[in-house]
Amino acid sequence: IEPEELGSEHITTPFIDYVTTKKGVYVHTNVAAPYLRKLETPVTEIEELVEKVGLQIATKNHQIDESLEQLCKKLIPFSIEDLESLTVVPDDFIFSVPFEILRSNNQYLIEKYPISYKSANIIKLDYQTKNRKLKALCLFPNYIERKPNIVSNDGSTLEPLKYVENEKQVMLESSYLEADILEDLSASELKLILSDYSVFHFGGHAKADVSRPYLSIINEYSEQELIYSDQIEQMENNLDLVCLSACQTGLGKRTQGEGVRSLAKAFLASGAESVVYSLWNINDKSTSQIISQFYRLLGERETKDQALRNAKLHYLANASPGDRHPNYWSGLCLMGDMSALDTDALGIYGRTKKLFIVIFGLIVLSILLLWGMSQRQES
Repeated sequence: IEPEELGSEHITTPFIDYVTTKKGVYVHTNVAAPYLRKLETPVTEIEELVEKVGLQIATKNHQIDESLEQLCKKLIPFSIEDLESLTVVPDDFIFSVPFEILRSNNQYLIEKYPISYKSANIIKLDYQTKNRKLKALCLFPNYIERKPNIVSNDGSTLEPLKYVENEKQVMLESSYLEADILEDLSASELKLILSDYSVFHFGGHAKADVSRPYLSIINEYSEQELIYSDQIEQMENNLDLVCLSACQTGLGKRTQGEGVRSLAKAFLASGAESVVYSLWNINDKSTSQIISQFYRLLGERETKDQALRNAKLHYLANASPGDRHPNYWSGLCLMGDMSALDTDALGIYGRTKKLFIVIFGLIVLSILLLWGMSQRQES
């Protein structure tokens, strides 16, 4: 079967599309012939290996490399060495695997090229540049100071996220984003204003409840509100980027042929072009470091997938040996449109902001100089 027979001949980006069934795992790809194949390994064996890797990630097991080599060979039984990038369309249990950590020739795939993802039934091939000001809505719920006894649906206390302050600072210092930083916001208010922004950043708590995943926010009355995935699907927006710096935002009910009904997928369904999401309970400190570097690199006009890849590589290059385990850095993934943010067209705010600061500084300096001269003349 040739790509044109599968309707994928016009897709130039290397991709691997998975479909899981009870009879086996099928792969549709434009990377290597045959372009449609059934994996030789039984589906139950692949699923068991995926679960083993998941356990090794959760327990920070340092014997994980062998499992990652095996899983790579079973999921990708063809050469992927000479690619410039790779897009993965996962299905069912395969969605829980961050392909960046699969190992080939003693290297993580992330060391070779950027990897991004697309949802099985939300695949946009042609994204349009919006050519508008980059305006970011940044929501950092203040769980403890506002109401010390807030608990999640499962009864656990929502602890403060110490390191989101780093993300907040990056947003405030950004020269290409006009950032509105909020701590209190209701679900109804979010629905009203979301369409006014091009970037939505959430630094808080989330839960992948099997039936209805949700974000936990704090309203103006210091009360917790839960924003469920089906509510997000109704929040029409025109977002270039959603960044969910929270736990489990890529998890939810798994459905064969449709992937996972997660918070990330809900944002894509409501109009967002790309979403950064998480696959497990991510580490607050390492996540903040990666996300902060991700935004800095976006400001340098790197594509979204390249920016996230380089942010992770930057983390690995600077982390202590104990903090280089995949648990700390590979849980963040990126789905949707990978094009760079148009910071030239959209960064007018940043350039105006800098110019204002310079002019204001010169005015203050001039006033001080004139005052100093007048004081000397009087004396």
